[in-house]
Parts: sequence; C-alpha cells; structure tokens
Amino acid sequence: MGRGRLTAAGLDWISRRDLPHRSVVLFLDRCGPLPLSPAPLHVDLDGPEGLAWLNVVLRPYRAYVTPPWGAGRKS
Repeated sequence: MGRGRLTAAGLDWISRRDLPHRSVVLFLDRCGPLPLSPAPLHVDLDGPEGLAWLNVVLRPYRAYVTPPWGAGRKS
C-alpha cells in the first residue's frame, strides 16, 4: 500500500466534559474559503434579555455572567 497525500481539513471532537455535544474545528488553509455558512445569532448580549439567554446557555456548565449594570444574579 503506497502513501498518498492525506491531510485533515479539521477535527470532529467530543469532550468528556461536554457530552454528547460535538465541536468542529476546521483548518482554513486546508478546506478552502467558507466551508460552512455561519448561522446568524440574533441575540443582543448587551441587554437584560440577552444576558438571561446567555445564562440559560451557560447553566449546564455551572457558570453565569453577572450584569455590568449591577442588577445582581437571579437564581
């Protein structure tokens, strides 16, 4: 069996700390321009609604972001 030029375009990785979610890392120099189209995030993280959304997303990681405007953390 001969050796071909095999290169990886990226990684598909599952962290033991974030099961069952996957992370994909693509190497720009190997996969060409725009291999995936980004999904726009329609959450304004500078307001109370965005902060509430972010804290819900962070809850499984036992993390939260306190508001810079001093309202305190909601339990």
